Parts: sequence; structure tokens; C-alpha cells
Amino acid sequence: MKLAEYFNAFLVNVVNLNQTRIDTLKARVDAIVMAIEGFDVYSEILIDTTPQGSWGHRTIIKPAGISGSFDADVVAFVTPHDGWAPADYIDHLYDQFKSHGTYSDKVTRKTRCVTIQYANEFSIDVVPCIRRSSIWETTEWIVNRKDDIEEQANPDGYTEWFLQQNTYVGNNQLLKVVRILKYLRDFKLTFSAKSIVLTTLVGQRISWFDDLGNEFADTPTALRTVIKRLDAYLQQHPDMPEVANPKLPSGLFTGKWDQDKYSSCHSQPAPRKPA
Repeated sequence: MKLAEYFNAFLVNVVNLNQTRIDTLKARVDAIVMAIEGFDVYSEILIDTTPQGSWGHRTIIKPAGISGSFDADVVAFVTPHDGWAPADYIDHLYDQFKSHGTYSDKVTRKTRCVTIQYANEFSIDVVPCIRRSSIWETTEWIVNRKDDIEEQANPDGYTEWFLQQNTYVGNNQLLKVVRILKYLRDFKLTFSAKSIVLTTLVGQRISWFDDLGNEFADTPTALRTVIKRLDAYLQQHPDMPEVANPKLPSGLFTGKWDQDKYSSCHSQPAPRKPA
């Protein structure tokens, strides 16, 4: 058996989220969306929903922790409601779920989302996102309940960017590498990086030139290529860099990252001994 075949077996048997769980997740999300479509007010302002985060980026993995649970993100795009402050979008959605017989004991609210928790399975974060359109542009805004403000975002733009990066290397090698790195993070617990930060740093190491080369010929080769490029980048940045949405430079992903967490991902080369 070739080394590449071992990596593929490792992905299938250990890393990748199995199809049964994916099907269950999709069924739960479909039910949640159907419920939102019937909610007071939200039924009138809801535009669309779309998977985001690891689920939308196709980098979701089996949980490596003791709990055995994982989470998935769904963005609910809505039109602006003239009578609401930013926090109202989350508070109203929470109230509607709380009064719903199916979700009353499963719902909590966080700063930017409402969370539906399925015990010993997974949680689903529903993220309200206001979409404003004019003849000149369309902008999207995540709401921050804690500070009662809007924060500009571009969730679909990011997903399109990442999946485009994946096409440059072929055979979904970028997706496979990100999944392996996320598994190593969760299993070894020797470095700390949010999935969106790790996914962005890895995705930015890819360019359209890779479509012309053979540095992503198979999964072990792709992993080696990404690790070398990522290491070179980290060595050039001993201080934590800002990691932003490539499709929205003002959308920083490093808000809760700090130098200590960054340093856990950044290993300085050993000093050379004097000749």
C-alpha cells in the first residue's frame, strides 16, 4: 500500500465526519430553517440561509474530544427591520425558539448567534446577518448582541474564496490538508488556533500557480507542501499578524487570538551553535 493510500484511509476512518452524521445534521438544519420561516417577524424578513464555518467550507471533522460533539454554523440572511436595534435580531430569534415546543429546552443565545444544542450530538449556531442592497452595492452585517452594534461581514464571499483556492490544487487536497491539521490540533492539543484562522492561513498559502505544478500530487505531498509554506510564513512573523477575511479586509478573524496562542503555532528555529 502506498503512503498516499494510508493517508486516504486515515481521512476516511478517523478524520472525516461520516455521512450518517452529515445527513442527520442536514435534517436538523432543514427543520430549524422551516421553524424560522414560520416565526413571527422573521418569516417576513428572512431572505435565505446558507451553511458557514467548517460545514460550509467542507472542512468539518469528527470530534476528537471526550464529549464527541461538534458544531455547525448557519447564516440567516435577513432584510433590515426598521424597528430593531442590532441586539434585537438575536433576542427576538431566541424568544421565538424559546417559545417553540421543539427547541425551548435546547436554545441559548451568544454574542453573535442563537445556539441549538442537541445533547451528545452537535450544536447548530444560527447567525443573523443583515443584508443591505442599493443600486451601488450589497453589504452584509453580523449583529453583536453584547455591544448592540453591527459588524460588516462577507460570509459567502469567504466560502467562495476558500473553495476557489481548493480548485487550484486539485482532488480536494486543500480540504484534506485543512481537515488533517484541524484533527492534529484537536487531538494533540499542542497548539491553539480557531478553525477560521487556521483555514485562512492555510488557504492563503495557495495560488493559481499551483494548478501548473505537482506539489499537491497526493495528500502526503500536499500536507508537506502546506506545512513548509506555513512554517516559512510563521518564521517571517514572530509577532501575531492580523488575519482577515480575504474578501473583506476589515473583517478580522484574530479578535480573540493573542500572542500566546499564536506562539503555540509558531516554533522559532533553534539558534545555531558558534562555529
